[in-house]
Amino acid sequence: MLYVIGLGLSTIEDISIAGLNAIQECDYVFLDAYTSILTHGIEKVSAFCGKEVRKADREFTEQDSLMISLAKGENVAFLVIKEKSLDNLLHDRDIYEPPRFMLCSEAAYQILEAGCRIRQRFMDASADPDVEAPCEPEPEIYLHPDCLAICLARVGSPTQAMLVTTMGILSTTLLTGDTDNHPNILSGPLHSLIIPGKLHPMEIEFLAARLLIGDGKEDLENVPNGTSLPVLLPPTKASRSFRERVEAMFDRHHELLSTNF
Repeated sequence: MLYVIGLGLSTIEDISIAGLNAIQECDYVFLDAYTSILTHGIEKVSAFCGKEVRKADREFTEQDSLMISLAKGENVAFLVIKEKSLDNLLHDRDIYEPPRFMLCSEAAYQILEAGCRIRQRFMDASADPDVEAPCEPEPEIYLHPDCLAICLARVGSPTQAMLVTTMGILSTTLLTGDTDNHPNILSGPLHSLIIPGKLHPMEIEFLAARLLIGDGKEDLENVPNGTSLPVLLPPTKASRSFRERVEAMFDRHHELLSTNF
């Protein structure tokens, strides 16, 4: 029997009880070591499970059939952080899945830059009849740099961090390489980027909770730990206070939503 068991969000202690019981009944345990980033070493996984854990790299996971062969007569556990390669594994396909890890700033830049390219293609076709128009229909809306961006890092771990800013600030930081106004708030992987729709008042209350407790200081040099509230990084407005800039950031996001939807 082959058991495909997902690990927790941050540490091996987050694994389900059913998953742990299955591991302890297995004769062989393999750990996926390439489709995502493990926040703890394989030795810790082995010590927690009470089993020898073997690392399964990219070639072993997607090309070698050893796990499938062993599972025909014995119990085998395959510990995964994400499931991107399971279809290839079960069908014994020699296909390498490309890595898709990036920082939130990289994701924001790529999203906005792709929208600019698409818009420019349609503008060129509209202005010059000799330019061939794109085959696909033009999108009805484009993501605006003023849209909110909620950045998460190492969710569920003791060092998790959250940042609330705009897509434009994130992408500009990557484009210019200027980090003077964008301190290392998120730090190491894994990162997640959320581009929200219309926010409920309670969601805004949480995201802007630093203001509710009177923490309106603009000094962001203190990297938050896992118990910190979201860090706020609104656009710079010389004539406005920090609180006013945060409120304007949320108002602008909702203004864009009401205009485009």
